[in-house]
Amino acid sequence: MNGSNPGVWFLSLDASSSLAARIGRWRWRLNYFLADMQLKASEEKVRYWSQRLWPGAIGPGNIEAVPGDLISALDRDLPAGQAVPGTLEHFLAERYFLYMQRSRGDLYRGQVHHRPYPLREARLLEMNESLLKAADITPRREVELVLYSEGVNVEVFRPQQVPT
Repeated sequence: MNGSNPGVWFLSLDASSSLAARIGRWRWRLNYFLADMQLKASEEKVRYWSQRLWPGAIGPGNIEAVPGDLISALDRDLPAGQAVPGTLEHFLAERYFLYMQRSRGDLYRGQVHHRPYPLREARLLEMNESLLKAADITPRREVELVLYSEGVNVEVFRPQQVPT
């Protein structure tokens, strides 16, 4: 792998469907969890709440933020809200591959298709999360960048083994 297919390594994925969580764990060997999740969004405020249920419950987490304007495109050829390639926003949001490791150590890659995320600036009001601690990750600093998107439809294709 030479870095030509940057992607996301999912430490964990939460799903509100028990079937999706079980299939994700069994078929794709992804670290899926069943979770009770709620999203309340308005023009003034976005509030997300989640509580993992299975396997192994993790304390509830919540994020509350005020969405702002679409990020401005530094590149005049891109519409407002679209991340410019080479920026941190693009690195964080525009991923078109997911990676996972199977039990024997084989690396797999799944292609992801979606239109570019319409990104908005956001101001964080509150964040209580337990996912980093559950993954044994200690953040080195406070949150420096907050973005919000209403989302896009995402299609994920069956993971294939990455040749070594």
